[in-house]
Amino acid sequence: MRSGFNGFPIDKPPRRAVFTESGDFAVPENVHIVYVIAIAGGGGGGGGYSSNGGGGGGGASGQCKLPFPVRVTPGELVPIKIGAAGAAGGVNAAGGTGEVTTFGSYLSAAGGGGGGAGGASIAVGAGGSSPETVFLASTYNGSSGSGYSGGAGASSSLGEDMFGFNVTGGSGAGPDAAAPDNASGYGAAGGGGGGANNAGAGGGAPGRAGYLEVFW
Repeated sequence: MRSGFNGFPIDKPPRRAVFTESGDFAVPENVHIVYVIAIAGGGGGGGGYSSNGGGGGGGASGQCKLPFPVRVTPGELVPIKIGAAGAAGGVNAAGGTGEVTTFGSYLSAAGGGGGGAGGASIAVGAGGSSPETVFLASTYNGSSGSGYSGGAGASSSLGEDMFGFNVTGGSGAGPDAAAPDNASGYGAAGGGGGGANNAGAGGGAPGRAGYLEVFW
């Protein structure tokens, strides 16, 4: 049998199990190695500041791990945890961090950081931070706010380029506005809310939950 990236077999279509909610994977008979793709929850966008304040930062996307070979035992029951999305930050508040996605004790993907809250005197919120740099992954950190406007949530080119997940971060808001809840794709991050210029500030937007897929 020929092998492709990371030892993944390419001579026949793989069988797979997809998880968008937490659960268990029962290892089939005669299966000793599986390949796992794991995406963690994306961070939420930070809120803008309420009085002559800066925009909030966009969240960071959840970490995505490529097909990762895992040695398992036939009949084993492996618990799966799908990372929840980071919560939206309210006005003057930072966005929440996305939660970890795990394949038992074998593999984990870390959640994206939440965007920082805007500050007084148009001090902008920082973009959320990615947990680490991952091979073939890019655009993980959220964008910082800009003036009264919120920063955009992070996207991940990894899913788009290799697996068709189409991960797109949420848009940052303009002045005096809440961030639109328009992040799309597993592990995408929310945009930051706008700071108060002529009216009230707006909150950030939530991220998106993670994903896990098992091939054998």
